Amino acid sequence: MERELICERCNGTGYITDNSGKQDVCPICFGLGTYKTSDPLPPLSRSKRDIKKMLIYTLLGLGIYYAVFFYYFIQGDISVTAAIIILIAGHAVAITFIVLYVLFSYVYSA
Repeated sequence: MERELICERCNGTGYITDNSGKQDVCPICFGLGTYKTSDPLPPLSRSKRDIKKMLIYTLLGLGIYYAVFFYYFIQGDISVTAAIIILIAGHAVAITFIVLYVLFSYVYSA
């Protein structure tokens, strides 16, 4: 990621003054008062590891969810309408978990 910083040598003015009082163009920012710097990107392997961990947790949660759901559905305790509502709600929770995990991992890594 590229950022623009205020030059520390000239304090953002673009000019420096030597001992005799003569003004000259700052050799760091070349008179602009700012300079660009780039931060290194985070390693890709950590990012892949986080996504893999998130997918494993989501699939594990959905596996438990389906096991409980089908147990009660087979027992006949749930109507078809209720089953559809429960399935939609469960998948909405899974998608919300994925989105929140990605957002929080991005915020805390920055």
